[in-house]
Amino acid sequence: KERDGKVIVKSYVYRIRFIVSVIAVTVLPIIVTGVVLLKAAEQALLQEKEKKLLAITEQLDFALSQDFENVLREEGLQNASREQQIAALNRKLEQLTDQIATAHPGIGVGYYARRLDAIITYGPSREMGQHVGMPIAPDHPGRQVMSRRSADVVIGPQVRGEIMNAMYPIERNGEVIGYAWANELMQSIDIQLAGMRQGIYSIVGIGCVIAAVASGLMIHRGEIILQEIKEGLRRLSLDLS
Repeated sequence: KERDGKVIVKSYVYRIRFIVSVIAVTVLPIIVTGVVLLKAAEQALLQEKEKKLLAITEQLDFALSQDFENVLREEGLQNASREQQIAALNRKLEQLTDQIATAHPGIGVGYYARRLDAIITYGPSREMGQHVGMPIAPDHPGRQVMSRRSADVVIGPQVRGEIMNAMYPIERNGEVIGYAWANELMQSIDIQLAGMRQGIYSIVGIGCVIAAVASGLMIHRGEIILQEIKEGLRRLSLDLS
């Protein structure tokens, strides 16, 4: 009896191990596929955001039909104080950046003047207007964009907060006079990423449950067939007919 009990225990252990192994082999590829899919989807979303923001900065550059000095010349403020020049440029360009910001809800846009070392407009102005006239930090990535004369997208803390910021150098007559930018709060992007993750997790979870249940049913059916074979062999030893 003791030997029979050990045999039964070992049988159950092997059975459980087999079931767990089969379910793991079935479910693991689904989990791996889900992880890879999630990473690819996140990367695709971030790349789409970058392309959108860069397109808006190019739109800002195109919309600025003249350089800042021409605007000041038209206003007769070439020799005015820095504050007066910033105010004049802001009056001239604020409506433009507000229109572009309105067309892209949640996006902040604006212009920076290199000679004045100042933000001259930041739309939507009702939310971001208080930043007009501020300089950018010495290590601000906008300075690298102007020195390299190439657009760039960075993620990190800047004037608006933790953002994804696209910057595009503004060149007039072979000289970089500043840059245009378009940014979006990472909080907004994270909300979109969270929704996407939740959807993928749900799909992967449902797939794992279905795979585990299907594997369990197949194993159970296999055990029934094996039991029928064993019973048939036992009967065969007693009745060759």
